[in-house]
Amino acid sequence: MSAGQELGNTSEKEAANVSTPMDVEPSFIEPDIEPLTGKPFARLIISKSHAKYYMSLPMKLAKLLPSAMVPVELIRARMSWKMTYEGEDFKNSKRLVAGWKTFVIDNRIEVGDACVLELLESSSELIKFKVQILRCKFPDKLLERISGDTMNSPIIIDD
Repeated sequence: MSAGQELGNTSEKEAANVSTPMDVEPSFIEPDIEPLTGKPFARLIISKSHAKYYMSLPMKLAKLLPSAMVPVELIRARMSWKMTYEGEDFKNSKRLVAGWKTFVIDNRIEVGDACVLELLESSSELIKFKVQILRCKFPDKLLERISGDTMNSPIIIDD
């Protein structure tokens, strides 16, 4: 699977061929944080399982989404990533799979980073999220005491 695709006035076929090099460090520029638009959103801290396998969506967003498998587009800055949303109840969890790991790698997401997911569109045909990543380095001593590997041991952000 290719890296994120740049958004713009190109055909879908042309856009599929646009990718971002992952191995050239100087070309990675952290996008600015943007204000939220007023649409539904949720925030979460990336755990070990999020960084490796899949993203379980917070219930705040999951309850607004269809109970079906639906294509998803994540948008960050002017790039987009395609993946799959598993909306059928999987151990009471709705999650992003098949493509999530590519998003994590391309955006250099690490355990402890925070993601803000803003729901731009939701239908049985397509779900679109705008994603912002807030870099947050937990002190090593704190990381040793938390697992965040499962729903039973989450990392929680208090309001």
